[in-house]
This record gives sequence, structure tokens and C-alpha cells, in this order.
Amino acid sequence: MVQRHQSQIDRRCQELSLTKVGEETLIQVEQEMAAAVGFYKATVDDVFPVNQRENRKE
Repeated sequence: MVQRHQSQIDRRCQELSLTKVGEETLIQVEQEMAAAVGFYKATVDDVFPVNQRENRKE
């Protein structure tokens, strides 16, 4: 998923880049994380609707 190669600018350094599989995996993980966050927000909204959360801050 990751490729390593020597830097053209500084030969002492190694550069990393994603392979095609790595890029596809990253996109999938980002989508799954967004879905999980959406589920979490919906759950919190069900338990504590926005108007109740604002009242709890006082």
C-alpha cells in the first residue's frame, strides 16, 4: 500500500507515497469514518436534541 523511494532533493531521505491500492484503501477508510461520525451524531441527537444540549450548558 506504500512505496518508499530515495528523495531526489536530499539523497539521505526516503519519500513515501501511496500505491493505487493504498489510495483506494484510504478512500474506503475515509468513507467508513464519515459514516461512523454521522451515526454517532445522529445517536447523540436522538439522546440529546439540540435544544436540550443548549440548556445543559447553562
